[in-house]
Amino acid sequence: MSYQGPSSQEHENTTTETKAIIIAHPYGPLGGNMQNNVVMALHRWFTAQNYVTVSFNFRGSGRSSGRTSWTGIPEQHDYQAVVDSVLANSTRYPKIDKLFICGYSYGSMVASSIRVSIPSAYILISYPLSVRWALAATKASYFKSQVQELLTSTPARVLIVHGDQDQFTSDSSYHSWLASVDDIQHQVVQGVDHFWYNQEEQLVKIVGEFCASQ
Repeated sequence: MSYQGPSSQEHENTTTETKAIIIAHPYGPLGGNMQNNVVMALHRWFTAQNYVTVSFNFRGSGRSSGRTSWTGIPEQHDYQAVVDSVLANSTRYPKIDKLFICGYSYGSMVASSIRVSIPSAYILISYPLSVRWALAATKASYFKSQVQELLTSTPARVLIVHGDQDQFTSDSSYHSWLASVDDIQHQVVQGVDHFWYNQEEQLVKIVGEFCASQ
C-alpha cells in the first residue's frame, strides 16, 4: 500500500480536517497493480494537492500475497480494510471529512460496492460494464446491483468517465446504461480507449475538477 498525506508539521500548523482519496487498480491477472499508469498519475496529482492519498494492491497483485478471486468479494474486503484503516483515528494526518472512493477498470467495479460512514463521492474510471460477468463470475449480479444502488439510491455524488474508444464496453452501451440515471456526472473523452496511455493528464484534469467541486 502506498500512502501520502499532509506532513506532521502541516498537520500541527494548519488544518484539523482534510480530504482523502483511495484508488483501486485494474484486474491483477492481466497485469493490473498499483503501478498502473492511471493509478500512478492520479496518486501523484492528489498527493501534490495535499490529499491523504492511498493506492494499494489487491490480493495476488503486485507484491501482495494470495491470489485473485473469481468473484471480486475478497477484493471488496481488501478495499474495505483500506477504507477502515484510513478512517481510523491516526496521528499521521488530520481527521478526514470527505472521502473519494476511486477505481479504474476492475477497480471501479469493486469501488462501486464500497459504502462508508462519512461524506463521500465516487470516481469510476472505465467501468467494465460489458465484461463484468468475466471479472466477477457468480457475483456479477451482486456487483451490478451495487453499482445501480450507488447510482440511484445513495446521496453520494458519482463521476463516471471513460473513452469513446473503449475496447471492452462500447460508447453506446455506456450511454444506454446511464440514460435513465439522474444526478451523476458522466464524462466521455473523445479518441481515448480503455487504457488511457498518453492521456493521463486529460483524465487527471477531469477527476481533479470533479473533486474540487465537491
